[in-house]
Amino acid sequence: MSTVPRNSSDAAHAEAQATVLPVARPDVDEVALQFDAAAESVGIERPAPVELRQLCRQVAAFTRELFPGEMAIEIRVDPEIRDDLYLVFEVAAAGGVDDIVARDEKWHRRLRSVARQWPGLFRLSIDAR
Repeated sequence: MSTVPRNSSDAAHAEAQATVLPVARPDVDEVALQFDAAAESVGIERPAPVELRQLCRQVAAFTRELFPGEMAIEIRVDPEIRDDLYLVFEVAAAGGVDDIVARDEKWHRRLRSVARQWPGLFRLSIDAR
C-alpha cells in the first residue's frame, strides 16, 4: 500500500489525520470516508470511495463472524513509513491458542478473497484473553 506521496510535506501530517473509532459497532461507512480523506491528504493510492465502503463492510462482516463481541476499527499511519496508511480491525478473542490462531488464519484467507488487489490495507489486531 505504500506509495510516494504527491507532496512530501503532507506526509508529515498523516498521523494528525488518523482517526480512532473504538466502539463496539463502528459506523463502517464513516470509517471508510475518513480513511479516504486521510489517504487523499497524503496522496496515496486507494480504492475508489464506493469500492472502499464495500470492502470495509465485507471485512467488518466476516470479522464479526469470526470474532463476535466488541470490535473497533482504527485508521493508522506507520510512524516510520508516513505514506503507509491502513485500517486495523481490533477484536478480542477468548479460547485456546490453537483456536485463536485458526480464526486469525481464516480471517486472512477471507481477506485475500475480497481484497487481493489491496495488500496491507486491512490488518487485524487480536487481544487474546
